[in-house]
Order: sequence, then C-alpha cells, then structure tokens
Amino acid sequence: MRGFASLLAVCALAGFSAARSPADTVVLKNGDRVSGTGCSVSGGTVTVVTDYAREVKLDLSAVEKLAFDRPVKMVLTDGREKEISELSSSDADFGLIASVNPPPPKVWSAAAGAGFNLSQGNADTRDANVQLTVVRFIEKSYRLTGHGEYFWGEVKNRDTEEYDRTADRGAISLQGDLFLIERGYLYGRSETSYDKIKDIERRLDNGLGVGYEIYRAAAGFLDVELGASYMDTKYEDETKDHGIFLRFAENGEYALTALLALVERFSYQPKVDDFGDYLLNAEAGLKVSLTGSLYLKLSVVDAYDSTPAVGTKRNDVSLRSFLGVTL
Repeated sequence: MRGFASLLAVCALAGFSAARSPADTVVLKNGDRVSGTGCSVSGGTVTVVTDYAREVKLDLSAVEKLAFDRPVKMVLTDGREKEISELSSSDADFGLIASVNPPPPKVWSAAAGAGFNLSQGNADTRDANVQLTVVRFIEKSYRLTGHGEYFWGEVKNRDTEEYDRTADRGAISLQGDLFLIERGYLYGRSETSYDKIKDIERRLDNGLGVGYEIYRAAAGFLDVELGASYMDTKYEDETKDHGIFLRFAENGEYALTALLALVERFSYQPKVDDFGDYLLNAEAGLKVSLTGSLYLKLSVVDAYDSTPAVGTKRNDVSLRSFLGVTL
C-alpha cells in the first residue's frame, strides 16, 4: 500500500511539472494569450506551435508582447542582432523586427532557373538561358559557392532562310570564402568561360582577394570584394592575351515590397600594366516572388570589353527574363 501511495505521489509530481513546463507566450492586444513552443517571427508573422492546433500564425501588428522560455536571437531590419527573452510593442526595437528565433542556417542552398524567348514575324528569333548556383556552408567560417550558366540564341536570315547564331557562351566558377571576422572574409575564386560570338575560345580567371558583407538582413544584402587575378584568354584565331588584373566587384538585393526586390551586380577588372585594357560587367533588374520558392527575374545586362577580338564589338547589352526556383 505504501508503495502504491508513493507511485501516485511521483505521478502527481510529474504531472504538475509537465503542467508547469516552460513555454513561449504571445500576448495579443485584445488580451488573449497563446502559449506553445518554437515561437518565431518572420515577414511580419508570428508562428507558435501549440498542443491543440499545431502551428498558429498571428499578425505581428496584433501582438502586445512576446515572451520566450529561453534567450533567443532577434535580427533587426538594419542588420543588428540581439538576444532577448521578451519584447513588448512599446519597445523601440519592436517596429524594426526582421526575424526572431530564426531557424538554424542552411548547410546547403541552391537556386536554379531558365529563360526562353521566341518571336516570329518580321524577325524570327529564339534564345534560351539556364543557370545554377549552389552554396555550401561549412560551420560558420567557410562558404563555397559554385555557379554555372549557359546562353544560346539565333535569328533567321531572310536571304538564306537559315538561322544565324546570336549567342553561344557559357561559364563555370567556384569561389571559397574564409570568414576571419563576422562579416569580413578572404576569398579564392576560379572561373572558366567561353563566348563564340566574341571569338573567345576560352578564358581562365583565377584570383584571390578580400570581401565584406556591408549589409545582410531579411530585407536584402550588399557585398563588396577587392582582389587581383591572373587572366588567360585564347581567341578563335589562336592569339592569346594574359596578365594580372585587379578586381572590384559588388552585388546586392534589396526588398522593395514583400513580393518585389531590386537586384544588381557590378564588376570592374583593369589590367595592372595597362588600365586601358579592362572588363566591365553590370546587371540591374527586378525579382518578383511568385510563390514561396518560385520567382521571376527581369534584368538588363551590360558586358564591356575594352580590347575585344578583331572584328567584334566592345559592348554587349541584353534584356533577360528568367524563371527561377530556390532550393
């Protein structure tokens, strides 16, 4: 009997402990309370997992207070990060929340997509492009980025009724980043490319440099890099050009609305012993979110080579449409 009474006491204590187990709490402005686990904030939405309804999603504007059972990470729209256990709507940082208690960073991320344009009538043209970017994160200090792209296009010649090639180029690159400070890193990169229209049989570009994440938050990012590389170009006529080039590059993405973002990138590579010999590449466009992972990108791209192959032009400007998916 005494053993049975002891067992009941243990069960009662266990039940009391379970009932009093720590939980995250969301207090609404109307006085309601929602308690659960894994409370997080992203995109202006509060998500909390409850026993009775699984995930409950609430508008952040309806929240009076957030309380967590342990310190959690909060990221503000200006890129600052803080550790909090509770936050009220009257706090100065409440209106600057980008995310709270975000999930662990992905070890792998990828983006892939393709574009195709076709026109018939006075001019029969068709062109396509495919791109793939894969990023591998190794702990907090290393990042590997691989990128591949291919562009193809042709237009029908009215006189011969045959198609003339307007685009046939591709590139593959790999970059490794070693973060020495929170946002600053050393990088090494290697790229090989070709462009049949510009008579470039192959171009090898291998270099080192430093980079810095000027801005990185839920609303976007801005990265800059400065370095040098050895570039070796072989043309279709068997001539070659090689030397050491400086490299300045930046790329960014900025959310304009919840569904629309501005994307841009720029790079400038002058030859060390002749600044009149340089490459300049720039892109600016809009990225429209269609679903959680599917997006449409429209952009203008300018590729300038100050010393092109004989018989080819210095500047190429193109308008691109691209349907992509993040993985």
